[in-house]
Amino acid sequence: MRLVLSITAMKQWKLCQLDVKNAFLHGDLEEEVFMKQPPGFEDSTHPQFVFKLKKSLYSLKQAPRAWNAKFTGSSDQLIQRVVTDLSEVFEMKDMRQLTFFLGLHISYNSSGDIFLSQTKYAKDLLHKAGMSSCRACATPCKPHTQMLQTDGEPLADPTMFRSLVGALQYLTFTRPDLAYAVNHAGDINTRRSTTEYVVFLGSNPISWQSKKQGSVFRSSTEAEYMALANTAADLSWIRQVLLDLKMFLPDSPIMYCDNLSALTLSSNPVYHSRIKHLDIDFHFVREKVQRKDLIV
Repeated sequence: MRLVLSITAMKQWKLCQLDVKNAFLHGDLEEEVFMKQPPGFEDSTHPQFVFKLKKSLYSLKQAPRAWNAKFTGSSDQLIQRVVTDLSEVFEMKDMRQLTFFLGLHISYNSSGDIFLSQTKYAKDLLHKAGMSSCRACATPCKPHTQMLQTDGEPLADPTMFRSLVGALQYLTFTRPDLAYAVNHAGDINTRRSTTEYVVFLGSNPISWQSKKQGSVFRSSTEAEYMALANTAADLSWIRQVLLDLKMFLPDSPIMYCDNLSALTLSSNPVYHSRIKHLDIDFHFVREKVQRKDLIV
């Protein structure tokens, strides 16, 4: 979504919002999907039979894709024609310019810039946590804090804590500056590093991550190289999405990394003995660099 909004702002497109009632029920399935007989619709003579679906249903993993395949557009005239055609087939409401979506507030200025915020969502979250009167701070995380799994007393009921953590994860959708603080809960005994990156399309941040690495590495070079590989994978996915949208990057994406050894490793075709134990999956970043798909 951030990628599409970024493209919208760069190309000065109009952003419209449509509410289609029971949208996912209109999708056409490409795969064969079967379901159990629902309550009230059982066949008493064949109770073990199943239904073969002709149309999509809610809760199917194929449902969003099947619906999205129904229509698209980029010009005002084409969009209006699509909206008109859709209105003749589906019961829907044209909500005009997009302003609120899934807890996000979208605002615009006269220059065509788009701003995303979750102010109301954040305030509701503070109220839920009983922290409405807390004071603001530039960095919501105590520096150099080290936590252990054995520290403190276990919560009698961790339900609220888990709910707040999940809600904070969604808040990072528009707040990359909170990503590290929200995900800073690793056990220092494991000595696992944290992968962090931000991907920009032009001047717009469209993808970011702050996540504890799944493996322990023996040097900062190896940890940084793994972060490079994860970032390269995300860049490859974004590039494929752009291709699906018929948009082609004129130049290879540039990755910045502050570890010289990791940069050298990504462009050196010679395997060094001290990193031969690294999983081959992480070395695909070299292939990307050698094929000029990436510049580091």
